[in-house]
Amino acid sequence: MAHFRLHFKGSSTLDAIRGDDSTIAVCRNSFGYNHLGIVTTSVSGSLEVLHLAFHHILAFEPHTSSIFSPCVWVEPDIHLSAKLRIRSKIKAILRSQRRGAKLPYGVRYTDGLFDEEGGLRLGDDDCGLTCATFVIAIFSSVGLNPLDVSSWKSRPDDGEWHDSIVDLLDEHVCQGKVSKEHLENVRAERGCPRFRPEDVLAGGRSIESQTHFDDASSTGEQVVRLLDDLQVRGSDSPPTAQEANDSTCTGA
Repeated sequence: MAHFRLHFKGSSTLDAIRGDDSTIAVCRNSFGYNHLGIVTTSVSGSLEVLHLAFHHILAFEPHTSSIFSPCVWVEPDIHLSAKLRIRSKIKAILRSQRRGAKLPYGVRYTDGLFDEEGGLRLGDDDCGLTCATFVIAIFSSVGLNPLDVSSWKSRPDDGEWHDSIVDLLDEHVCQGKVSKEHLENVRAERGCPRFRPEDVLAGGRSIESQTHFDDASSTGEQVVRLLDDLQVRGSDSPPTAQEANDSTCTGA
């Protein structure tokens, strides 16, 4: 069994993140679900977390934001040239957003990626991205494949999560923020495999190879337990320095 280092914070700061333009961070959102973002360096040189918050909402959060606290993160061991490609791809995506492009929210993911102009190119049967597949698409766009997508399976509680997403999209339809057509497209995806934030974090341990579903799922469960523990502790009782140094997960 191989080991890889996880980093975590129970407090509201992520100062230990080194802004590699590849660091992956998982937090627990206000709905009680895990949420994923990728750390990048802004034009001013500050660290920020880029994440797909929801339908047509691509957001930047300062690395000190309470949104990503507590959180668990992993720094992929990849070459500097790959990190530079990721930074360049993120810049292209942001330029595309400034030109008016929007990222739709959808559950099914097959082979979506971002082109040279930062535009999203989805698989034929896909209608959008989640916070997790947004990060997968960024890595895939630069030739890195953290997960063996073809090995992915549905899990028993995926349906409950999918229903909650449909309900939230339905609320946005009432507010004029989501089309009825898109809502029905996402509704029709029920039963498809879901890529969870902790799955992608697990893939970060060997991001230049493809992590199989079984390995990612097992490691992801360890990540969830760690995040649960951080949430119980609260920001007033973060892990000790020794605990942080000892934090590892296992994988094949």
